[in-house]
Amino acid sequence: MLKCLQLDITGNTANFIHHFLQNRTFQVRWRNSLSSTKNVQKGIPQGSVLSLILFVCYMSDLLETLDEGVECSIFADDIFIFCSHNFLDYAIRKLQNTLVNIHKWCCYWKLIISPEKGFIAEPSKRKLHVQPR
Repeated sequence: MLKCLQLDITGNTANFIHHFLQNRTFQVRWRNSLSSTKNVQKGIPQGSVLSLILFVCYMSDLLETLDEGVECSIFADDIFIFCSHNFLDYAIRKLQNTLVNIHKWCCYWKLIISPEKGFIAEPSKRKLHVQPR
């Protein structure tokens, strides 16, 4: 709810979202059996109309963590950060600083990064220049 308030989502809309996220439960149906009811502690309901909107609200300030010269593309919950530069060392420094900032942002907002899903891509065919140190 804090993110919604930061985006100036208030009044009836904020109340609706608040009630939408409160006291949620779930059950699992397997064949003809239904599990006991469990409480949902965090997260947003998958597949609901509001899920995408709430996700966008939650992620809205992520772009503030990007270093100058670093860009970001987001598709669903996949995030691709990249930096285009002739000097590889420059791009590495910018990306590393951005990753540190994103890690701090995720820790603050209690999001977990899946390192096993991360990778480094070097899509350039031309040789990059490494700056002397």
